[in-house]
Amino acid sequence: MTTPKLLLADDSHGDGMLLEMAFAEIGCVVEITRATNGEIAHHLLQDAAAQVPIPFALILLDLNLPKMNGLELLRSIRGWPTLLSVPVVMMTSSVNPTDRKRAEVFTPTRFIVKPDDFHGMIEVAKILAQYVS
Repeated sequence: MTTPKLLLADDSHGDGMLLEMAFAEIGCVVEITRATNGEIAHHLLQDAAAQVPIPFALILLDLNLPKMNGLELLRSIRGWPTLLSVPVVMMTSSVNPTDRKRAEVFTPTRFIVKPDDFHGMIEVAKILAQYVS
């Protein structure tokens, strides 16, 4: 059985490390490919869209990415038919309801506010594990 792959587009190294630790804590084995800005994520996803099968079981996007924000990236993803079956979760530290409404236009699978502690990240990992199991 192959290890599910997750693309994490987030410029926060700390959040990425917490997510990895949270997955380990709940016993969910995933391979995380990181993109520290939207352009890198876009290129990785462009390559993924051309592969069969799609290499990512889940795409996790930060809303506020440098070079190409999460909404622009989500809009691009929704334009690639081969990626439509891949769940896309928006995760942001913003609690602004306008951000959620702007994201909903491009139909993310889920919208999650980043937790501010490890226990919260464990809860996020439990939610995300549903998409990669």
